[in-house]
Amino acid sequence: VKNTHTTFSDSNVSRLRIDSDGIKFGSDTAAANGLNDYEEGTWTPTDGSGASISLTNNNTAAYTKIGRLVYIQFDVTYASNSSSNSASLGSLPFSIATAYGSGVVGWTGKDNANGIVCHVDTGSKCAFMDNSSSNSSGGKHLRNDEVSGVRIIGMAMYLAAT
Repeated sequence: VKNTHTTFSDSNVSRLRIDSDGIKFGSDTAAANGLNDYEEGTWTPTDGSGASISLTNNNTAAYTKIGRLVYIQFDVTYASNSSSNSASLGSLPFSIATAYGSGVVGWTGKDNANGIVCHVDTGSKCAFMDNSSSNSSGGKHLRNDEVSGVRIIGMAMYLAAT
């Protein structure tokens, strides 16, 4: 007889169940609640604006995927450029399920760095925005020429398509 699930319990109270849907906690048996994926790895951020701008990856970009939740870290420096395209990182490790994911910029060499964030959009890109004001040439979306030669370190989270 094939074992269809394994249950770990404490004082006759189910704490953990492993079955074909993945790991479930407590007495949960719903297939949709099974945790069936965990992954850690690296990725290489690229220019997501379509302007073919070179990025220097100062430190290895990393990701962690737990179920469908993806957490990314990045540390890039934009090459000098005069592109008016919206600044964004491409080549995210997983496609986004629905707009939007969000993240923060923890450090940047850009002037007036307060309020700079990234949001992951349906194009599976991490777009940079300046929410501290609307003084950016692109409104709240930062343009490539506004991050020309600038280092940006940050992270974002989003839901993967699968």
